[in-house]
Amino acid sequence: MEAPALTIYQANETTVVELPVRGVAWVLGWTAVVVSLAASAMILVAFAYQLAVEQSLHRAAEAGLREASLPRASSRSVEFIIRQHLAERFSLDLAATVSLERSGVPMSGILRLRPGEQLSITLSVRADAVMPRWLTALPGLNSVRITQRVKLQSGDETGSLPLRRGRHR
Repeated sequence: MEAPALTIYQANETTVVELPVRGVAWVLGWTAVVVSLAASAMILVAFAYQLAVEQSLHRAAEAGLREASLPRASSRSVEFIIRQHLAERFSLDLAATVSLERSGVPMSGILRLRPGEQLSITLSVRADAVMPRWLTALPGLNSVRITQRVKLQSGDETGSLPLRRGRHR
């Protein structure tokens, strides 16, 4: 049996369904909820970007330490390896600053450490240099710098650096 295309109802058969009235207060309330959810999502995405950049900086600094452990390593070769690792992620090679220090003193040239000296590599980048433009609209993000510092202690008599795995801070 087919359903009729048009049905005629008598007046006593109809029911009235009242729809809720949505006023200005309701619209403004939901607008505030949506705006706060969008702002929270942007903050979480910014945090995720910063965390990914921080981990990329750390990996590049560790690669620099591995390069520095080689006998003929120089500050130039270490910086080259670091920038090569940074180029793979977020184009950090152009935005990052690289600093090599021997026991707290900036150094350049051949990396020869005496026993007991410490080599530290510090990588730093502005957060807004690596984030999408729509994400830099968040207030306070333009002044944030993401920095990673990796240290390694020289322990043998030859001055070459021991290669150790793990995080060095």
